[in-house]
Amino acid sequence: GLQVGGLGNLVGGRSKGVQIAGGLNHTMRSLEGLQLAGLANTVWDTLGGVQVAGGVNVVKRGMAGTQVSGAANITLGDLDGVQVSGGVNVTHGAVNTAQVAGAVNYARRVKGGQVAAGVNVSLGEVGGGQVGFGGNYARSVSGGQVSFGLNIVPDTVSGGQVGALNFARHAYGGQIGFINLSDTLSGGAVGLLTISLKGYHR
Repeated sequence: GLQVGGLGNLVGGRSKGVQIAGGLNHTMRSLEGLQLAGLANTVWDTLGGVQVAGGVNVVKRGMAGTQVSGAANITLGDLDGVQVSGGVNVTHGAVNTAQVAGAVNYARRVKGGQVAAGVNVSLGEVGGGQVGFGGNYARSVSGGQVSFGLNIVPDTVSGGQVGALNFARHAYGGQIGFINLSDTLSGGAVGLLTISLKGYHR
């Protein structure tokens, strides 16, 4: 169905359809459909669909779809879709497509990619690369990292690193930066200072 409220809309159970509010949309259970709000959208279960807010979008469990916000998108489960925010994107589970943010992207792991004007952080692996103008961090990366600041990978990066300072335990694809640090390096390095503890490996 359709709900339109000047201040807000509240649904105590499951919902299918569209919620439009100048202030807040809130669904206590799962939602399949669209939430559009001037301030915030919250779903206290799973979401299958789209949230668009001038402020904040929150999904308490997993979601399949898209979140677009001016300030922050938060998903406490897995995200099978895309988060786009002028501020911060947070997914406490896995991101299966992408995160795009004006400031910060955070996820437990990312199967797709992360793009941020600030910093990208993944506690686990990133399957499609990271582009963060301030910096990038991931446990391991396939697809490379590009930054004007720091690129940090405690394990293995495949696809190379481009940044002011690059660090990876195992760097496959090379490193380009002012300072390049690695345990093992494959693909060469270009920079003012390159240190590879175990040397270059073809």
